[in-house]
Amino acid sequence: MTGPHASAINPETRMRPRFRFDIWTAGACVIAFIGALPVLTVLALALFPTENIWPHLWETVLPGYVITTLELLAGAAIGTMLIGVSAAWLITMCSFPG
Repeated sequence: MTGPHASAINPETRMRPRFRFDIWTAGACVIAFIGALPVLTVLALALFPTENIWPHLWETVLPGYVITTLELLAGAAIGTMLIGVSAAWLITMCSFPG
């Protein structure tokens, strides 16, 4: 290879694989699986219930839960936007020491 970047390619420093499976990786995977186990259990129970509970939930509590979740989502989005825009404006318009 010729050109201005020919010297930048060194065959001794080839790309090494980024993923190595060692004891730390195995430990992290085990801890992540243990942490995800409650979520996976709830998903399994929700998708494959022993009884047909979805009609009962939809008639009783599910609409309220959905509305509450959407309100919480909107409140968090508005609060984050207000704090983020305010902080960005302060950083842009003011000169802070340091």
